[in-house]
Amino acid sequence: MWFYGFVFFKQKTAYEIYQCDWSSDVCSSDLYLWLLQMRAGNSDAARETLASFADVSESAKWPAPIVRYYKGEIDRDSLLSSARGDKEHQCEAYYYVGEKALLDKERDSAIKWFRKCVDTGVTNFIEHRLALWRLKQFDE
Repeated sequence: MWFYGFVFFKQKTAYEIYQCDWSSDVCSSDLYLWLLQMRAGNSDAARETLASFADVSESAKWPAPIVRYYKGEIDRDSLLSSARGDKEHQCEAYYYVGEKALLDKERDSAIKWFRKCVDTGVTNFIEHRLALWRLKQFDE
């Protein structure tokens, strides 16, 4: 859990430097916050976090499909379809699908998605490094 907290605060600082428009964009740090809250068992706060994201109901702008997936507005196949053709989006989608599988206590499925994330070869994305870290946890 400490690693997620470290990543969240590190990413938050990076986005503040780049002046992410918090009113219209969902940033990686927002997704990490949701994951932290879910891992801590604070589903009420996690629901509030998802609700506080800009309205992404109809948005296809990345990473809105990830948020819509976590909100239950689209299924996994729709999320993966929205990432098709873009290795960076696939890397992120596979990672977040893996995290959702872990939250749902589907270890084998999570491992599969983390491997797919790593297999994209997008080594400059934090999701790639986190997927490697997750696989190391499972000795995979």
